[in-house]
This record gives sequence, C-alpha cells and structure tokens, in this order.
Amino acid sequence: MSSEDLGEMSDSDIIIRMLWYCEEPKLPAQIMNYCGIDGIKYRRFTGHCMKRGLLRAISSEMGLFAMVTTDRGREVLETADKIMSALGLEPDEPLK
Repeated sequence: MSSEDLGEMSDSDIIIRMLWYCEEPKLPAQIMNYCGIDGIKYRRFTGHCMKRGLLRAISSEMGLFAMVTTDRGREVLETADKIMSALGLEPDEPLK
C-alpha cells in the first residue's frame, strides 16, 4: 500500500490495519509507520481501541511499551473478514 493510499484511509480502515498489524507486539513507531499516522492519531486510535478492549499495552523486550491485539480485537478482525467476504471485497492485508 502506497503512502498516498494510507492518507486516504478511513478511521475504521486504520483501526482494522492496526489490529491486524498488532497481532504480534509492535512498538508505537512501528505502528505509526505501518499505518501512515502521526503521534496524535496514534494516541487517538490506540486510546479508542484500548477503551474497547481491542488492544492492550505490554512491556516489550526493550523496556518500551508495545501494543498487542486482544482476543476481543481478533474477534473484530474475524467479523471484518466476514463482512469483506460477504461484500466480495479482497482485504489489503490477510485478516486472521
């Protein structure tokens, strides 16, 4: 996905992308780079996801906080995958 495509993503697209990417723990800089967002949007989206139990913060091996998708977040990904399939759309990233 090009940086132009990332700039045009909706909030829900960014959240789905973030949940998918964080199935393995990721540092904030990795998430911001992957999702094409700045620190303000990162805090907004991760705060939103954490309040709803979709992401949680953990201590990484480097002593920094990393984000990881929760079981509830994986349920959301499964639902998103079913919706995409029902609409006959192919996701940009494999939803697990």
